[in-house]
Amino acid sequence: MKILNKLKWVAAFAIVAASGTANATPVVDYSGSGNPGVAMEITDTGVFQTAGAAALSSFLNWSSLLPLVDGVGKIRISGVQLINNAVTQFNSVISQETSGGLIEALDNANNVLLSATFTSGVVSLAANGAGSQFTVGLATFGGLYASYFVPTSATHTVSLINWSPVVLNAQTIGKSAGYGNGLIAGTQVPEPTTMFLLGSGILGAALKRKRA
Repeated sequence: MKILNKLKWVAAFAIVAASGTANATPVVDYSGSGNPGVAMEITDTGVFQTAGAAALSSFLNWSSLLPLVDGVGKIRISGVQLINNAVTQFNSVISQETSGGLIEALDNANNVLLSATFTSGVVSLAANGAGSQFTVGLATFGGLYASYFVPTSATHTVSLINWSPVVLNAQTIGKSAGYGNGLIAGTQVPEPTTMFLLGSGILGAALKRKRA
């Protein structure tokens, strides 16, 4: 009975260990189907989004672990609300924190293939509109392919280019527009085969030590 209990503990440890071995991997990067990128904007109410909060045509370059070939699809960013006061940093880069929001990668039939629900982030733009980025820390995956990734491991970065000059309205970034190319990344859930092999190896080692 003691041996059985020990093996049960080892098996449980093997699964946890396998889950901990996954690394953050690129999931999908997106860009405009033309040049220079996907049209984006900051509205006069302080919302960062794809233009008109619409799903805009984009080239979706998917990681090979997903059952989807690279190609044209759609990207939609919505509900990213600018909060607190903007801060001017070095090289005249103006940054402002954000709260909430959502990014969705869709196929041309508007099926949501992958989404990431944001918690908080930061929009940074050069004062002359030359470009900077929007980044978010950890977010939560959703959509058809969400099960491939650890749910709360989503991250997102989009490089902003060719934006209109930044105007501050009451210490908040005012209405502006430009383009962006982005990357959604996350931690891949270990494949069942990997978990089985790792678990078998640990179990085998435990049995060998016991017999010895």
